[in-house]
Amino acid sequence: MKTTIEQLEPELRQPIIRLHKIRDAFLYALRFIEADTARDPEYPKTHLLRYLSHDFMQSVCAIPVLAIEGILSASKRETRFVLEAAIKLCCIQQSDYSLPISDKMQHFQALLDTSNIAMGKSVALSMLPEEVRNEFNSEVGRTYGEVCNYVHLTSYQLNERIKLTDAGRVSGKESADDILELCGLSERVLSLALVYIFHAAPP
Repeated sequence: MKTTIEQLEPELRQPIIRLHKIRDAFLYALRFIEADTARDPEYPKTHLLRYLSHDFMQSVCAIPVLAIEGILSASKRETRFVLEAAIKLCCIQQSDYSLPISDKMQHFQALLDTSNIAMGKSVALSMLPEEVRNEFNSEVGRTYGEVCNYVHLTSYQLNERIKLTDAGRVSGKESADDILELCGLSERVLSLALVYIFHAAPP
């Protein structure tokens, strides 16, 4: 399966193009953060972004690749990984920025191995105005809960699958609205993730 935009139904092309633009915007910001952070000579030894940037890139690039083939639930699972990884990256780097990566892997193993993102509430979001930080944290919690529905089998996901299947909207027969919904979700999740990645930069 290697569908091109030109092979899609006309009504699906613009939503897929929008998804590509969302991907490109995230990757542009990620490259900027990585280049700025890499000015620190200790970056290769102490910053997890050196390695996680590859996972961010792969997951974000996978979203439109999966979507163009009609594999929308898997696309949503990728957004969840990006948000979780961004929160953990930020928390670890803020907790002990100069700790070598090998020591970080040992010291923060429990944090890395949990799917709980409560630690995100403890990070310093200095680039956000103080009056919006509580609202931001609430939005992160709501959005993370939403995308978690697609990682494990839940009644929410199963009910959605039943509804879509009964309506004939299965892989390869998705509607423009289905992809636009993914666009909106991706914009929200990736925007939240970038806030954490920016705050993982050198203090």
